[in-house]
Amino acid sequence: MLLVPIWLAIKSVIKSMIDSESSLNDLKKFKRNYSVLDFLSKKLIRTEGFEELKGLNFGNRKAVIKLSVILSPSCVHCHKTFQDAFDLVLRFPDKIFLNVLFNVNPENNDNPYKIVVERLLMINRSTPGKTVEALSDWHIKKMGLKKWLKKWHSDPVSMMINQEIQKQYEWCSRNNFNYTPVKLVNEKIFPNEYDMSELKYFLNDFAEVDH
Repeated sequence: MLLVPIWLAIKSVIKSMIDSESSLNDLKKFKRNYSVLDFLSKKLIRTEGFEELKGLNFGNRKAVIKLSVILSPSCVHCHKTFQDAFDLVLRFPDKIFLNVLFNVNPENNDNPYKIVVERLLMINRSTPGKTVEALSDWHIKKMGLKKWLKKWHSDPVSMMINQEIQKQYEWCSRNNFNYTPVKLVNEKIFPNEYDMSELKYFLNDFAEVDH
């Protein structure tokens, strides 16, 4: 007699867990439908000048998926975005091309993190083989500013680098990107409803669309 109410309670919990798991699986199927992703992906306001931006590039330039992430060195959420994006390129180097851009006001000399972008672009220009390590130290290892600057010396910032930072900043402004991170896939805004890592579920869909 004592076991009956206990069993009824356990049975109720088990049923609730099964229902929840079923709902979760339905939600996953819904989210992994390419039509849903495409519907939620917003078009850029202005694409002019985008191809001219010279960011930090990784992967296959001829890949079907062109992934761009717009970061700021002072943005905490940018750490995960870069790590997720770079992990995708490491796992699918032939299918994904990653372009890392920055949204930093070059005229704001009070921003202590502006120098990080300057040095990253200088390192990429002078010793491109060190770019991944420098980026990883900042966004993945989350090295402090003083320690990072001590490790990553660079040549004086050239006028070309300053002009590039200005171009990227102005392009972001034209598209009302007053925040970071911004995730773009084939010049569309990747929906906030998805984690960057979920892009892996749509590799074949993008390939089919391209053909």
